[in-house]
Amino acid sequence: MVTHEFPADGEYVFGLKISGGSGNETPLEDVDISIDGERVALLKLEYNGATEITDILTEPVAVRGGQHQLSAAFVKVIDGPYEDRFRPTGWSRAGSAGGNYGTTGLVELDELWVTGPDNVTRPMLLESWQPSEDLKTWTLKVRKDVKWRKGGVLTADQVIWNIKSVLDPKTGSSVLGLMKGYMTGDVPTDEKDAAGKPKMSSQLWDANAIEKVDDFTVRLNLRVPQLAVPEHFFHYPFFIADPAEGGKLGVGMNGTGPFEMVEYEISKRAVLKARKDYWGKGPYLDEVIFVDLGDDPAAEVAAMASKQVHSIVATNPSQLPILKRLPDLEFYSVGT
Repeated sequence: MVTHEFPADGEYVFGLKISGGSGNETPLEDVDISIDGERVALLKLEYNGATEITDILTEPVAVRGGQHQLSAAFVKVIDGPYEDRFRPTGWSRAGSAGGNYGTTGLVELDELWVTGPDNVTRPMLLESWQPSEDLKTWTLKVRKDVKWRKGGVLTADQVIWNIKSVLDPKTGSSVLGLMKGYMTGDVPTDEKDAAGKPKMSSQLWDANAIEKVDDFTVRLNLRVPQLAVPEHFFHYPFFIADPAEGGKLGVGMNGTGPFEMVEYEISKRAVLKARKDYWGKGPYLDEVIFVDLGDDPAAEVAAMASKQVHSIVATNPSQLPILKRLPDLEFYSVGT
């Protein structure tokens, strides 16, 4: 919120520029423009796979001259139950208290790569990867011992399905924004923008961009060199889902991870039980419960103080002095 001095009565046009966006094809939020707490415009965002939006303009708004409080706020436009696993994990700027966008990794699913606390990326569902010298070809070796909870082993076909899913604009995954520069290209659609020009969408830049070599080997043929492919595959929405279930999120969903989701209520809680037949190490807990405490950081601290929760994913720095007064917590400083 800012205080602005309007020089005279009249009609004003407000503009926005958003950078560092989600890259989703389907926007997860609109922008509310308010003057003195009253909405005067609601701007519809269209990322179309981009991570920056410029020249977002309102219609002319009548404003009386003088000093007014001007604010812009992100408002969620996707809410309620979801059937698509990928869409809810695309982050939204709405409700981002403490830098936590309300997205927690699903521990019944695994990723192809994992980046550790030492900031080094290592294979997880893969045995290895091998880039070409020009960084335009990446060969991925899928582990042969990865077992789905409902039976069967992870294969190259299933990996390819997942990659294509997150790169499909209809999915609305923020992975598209990361990989668009080297895995896809823009093509015109039948829809028109405000200027009457065709809206652009994304598709794989070449029919052989994702290639099956054998049952446990996948080759990525990039449009341009890219060094950060492993890190992009560790992007938080990029979990490997069972193609037989269409990537749907829900109780009892299949997965390669150490837990099974047994309860899931939007904006309330998720309960996960340990698998007894997990192919990897662990799990070391019988049950994990995620609780949504809303956007008020004080509620998170209160839950920690009363020992209703054992951990907070992220909290607002303003709560640090209160947290430091809790007797059971230890604090570690990390240079960045």
